[in-house]
Amino acid sequence: MLQTHPLIKSPKPEIHFFDVKSNFQRGVSWYINQMPMTNKNELTIEKTPKYFVAPFVPKRIHELSRKVKLILIVRNPLTRSISDYVQRCSMDIKKKKQSPTPSFDDVVLRHDGKINNEVSEINVSMYDVHFQRWLKLFDREQILVVNGDELIA
Repeated sequence: MLQTHPLIKSPKPEIHFFDVKSNFQRGVSWYINQMPMTNKNELTIEKTPKYFVAPFVPKRIHELSRKVKLILIVRNPLTRSISDYVQRCSMDIKKKKQSPTPSFDDVVLRHDGKINNEVSEINVSMYDVHFQRWLKLFDREQILVVNGDELIA
């Protein structure tokens, strides 16, 4: 959504600098070189959703810039989980995976019927767990939380 604003520039595709070790090891100069050219009236943003859930990312970002402004886009957790599951199924089809894709229930429920917090379809939607990690390093005023369901509508 922000990328449609004429004064906001964003690199494409997602950079995965802070969450992928090999990219992080390339250094800050490499990261900066991934950004689009902007003038003094433009703003550069970088978007990589996996940053939110990777436990080591808040510290890496904080070490680079303690005053950074962050935007967190959240969705209804169930909608988010189903969307991730559908994306998994789509990837299985593209990869021509031979074994059948398990049902949503088989993915997100343990054998005892309880929710499996370890699978990404559930873990990513555990906003409170991940958000607490960010709040240990950043002031709440630095993080704008946006309802992603309203952006889609």
